[in-house]
Amino acid sequence: AEYMGSAACLALSRFSLVSWTICERYLQLLCTRLDRSSDAVLRANLCVALGDVATRFPNLMDPWTPHLYARLRDHSPFVRTTAAMVLTHLVLNDMVKVRGQISEMALCIVDETKSISDKAKLFFYELSMKGNSLYNILPDIISKLADSSPDSPSLMKEETKFITTIPSVDVGESTFKSIMSYLLAFISKDRQCESLVEKLCFRFRASRTEKQSRYLAFCIAELPTHDRVVKKLLEHFNCFSDKLVDPVVYDLMSSLVFKARKLPKGDAKTFIDELEEKFREALKKGDEEGGDLDRSKSHDISIINKTQLIKSTQKGRQRRTNVRSTRGRRNKVTLKDILQSSSDEENIHPVDNDGDILSQSRV
Repeated sequence: AEYMGSAACLALSRFSLVSWTICERYLQLLCTRLDRSSDAVLRANLCVALGDVATRFPNLMDPWTPHLYARLRDHSPFVRTTAAMVLTHLVLNDMVKVRGQISEMALCIVDETKSISDKAKLFFYELSMKGNSLYNILPDIISKLADSSPDSPSLMKEETKFITTIPSVDVGESTFKSIMSYLLAFISKDRQCESLVEKLCFRFRASRTEKQSRYLAFCIAELPTHDRVVKKLLEHFNCFSDKLVDPVVYDLMSSLVFKARKLPKGDAKTFIDELEEKFREALKKGDEEGGDLDRSKSHDISIINKTQLIKSTQKGRQRRTNVRSTRGRRNKVTLKDILQSSSDEENIHPVDNDGDILSQSRV
């Protein structure tokens, strides 16, 4: 019975590529089988089939793409690899819209299976080459990773006729830092840094937990610092001033002042002095109101652990240098080469129930 069901699903998926009517009628059934089937091979084959449907009938498939993203959390490495390859093809070729679910691909950067992690890193590297594509989705990635917790509804997809639930996961501090350190290294243009800092400052107002505020502060601290970034922090200081009672947020945000001190003198010095004074006032106000800042830890900007900040700055600079050098060698390694070599090494090919490799050109 299971064999017949799998064969029927594969046949139906191929008929769906021929007729709009059949595709519209049975697409929900295919997605349901993708979610509920216990057969990893069938789930992988359906990922490929739905990728073909997205190419043939993009408007029909668009509301159902969360089902494909959900397979990036599949317990089978075989299915996760297939889903990553399909989504890489669809997104990089503009066949599906990049939405909030892209944070699922970001989580694959720290996947325990190295080949999946490499594919995710390559995906974001290629995406960074497509104009402002990566820059435009970073704020949403940051928010969704910071919000993701077992009790968070942010991973519930309600874009289809029924709810598609992606298993919730609590993104730990080390995981979040690994992901964002890799992604933020692609943001090197001054205008992008300035705009991203402004967007993240606004998101402080919507942060509800200590963890969210700390994650936002970490992302701002990871970005390159220049005079316009300092000016934006000064303009939107009220967005995060109430979060500075947290010592971690305070240290991360005030570290920008130390890094800004290395900027060429000029108008930047005025902004830096004014921003530093605001940090001191926030520290004093927090103490007066009985905040959480511990004076024994000496959070004064002038005596912050500068050795640690220098090391952090050097690491960030090295990551951006590595990204630029990788871009310089772009012609030596292509998306097709890496995906093909990875597929050959692991012998990962979607197959049908007769053991034949599916002839899907997209994967």
